[in-house]
Amino acid sequence: GLVAGGGLSNLWERLRRGRVYDYLRFPKAPGPLGRYVYNLADLAIFLGAAGLLLGRRRR
Repeated sequence: GLVAGGGLSNLWERLRRGRVYDYLRFPKAPGPLGRYVYNLADLAIFLGAAGLLLGRRRR
């Protein structure tokens, strides 16, 4: 669901606005985490793919 949702979210933004605007930032996060800007849809795709890979390894 995360992979499909993230992909569809990116597609919707590209079709609607011409670029992706769903960025997330944690300015008060400790260490290097606060310096970066994250794309929420890409993060969902990454977490979904990681979950699929880890789920396959456990079987």
